[in-house]
Amino acid sequence: MQSPQPYKKSYPAGLLAERWIDAGYAVLILDPEGDHVGLTRRPGVHLADAAAHLPAPTDLLAIARTGRASLVLDLSGLPEASKSAYLNRLPDAVAAEADGPKPALLRSRTALVSRGGRCLAG
Repeated sequence: MQSPQPYKKSYPAGLLAERWIDAGYAVLILDPEGDHVGLTRRPGVHLADAAAHLPAPTDLLAIARTGRASLVLDLSGLPEASKSAYLNRLPDAVAAEADGPKPALLRSRTALVSRGGRCLAG
């Protein structure tokens, strides 16, 4: 998902996440601005507040894999440098997980969507 305006991707990204969740996929939503916290009102969608506790990337994958649960990681309470550093580490963690089903990965700000560790759109 790409847009010349940085503010025009959150809504369609949220709709895409809703559809994947409704279809039974485990979706990991990396939410730099806190735009997708409302998805946690859906059954099976959990919230991780990075300002309270920033889980290791491998822990995120384990949470999302458990019982086909979906997870919104709210990064809005972190400084920009911390957000960027964390988001840059996550794709390598996804790629390193060779066993088991992979959660669909949706990174709202830069619209990295990957499944099984490979980029589908960017």
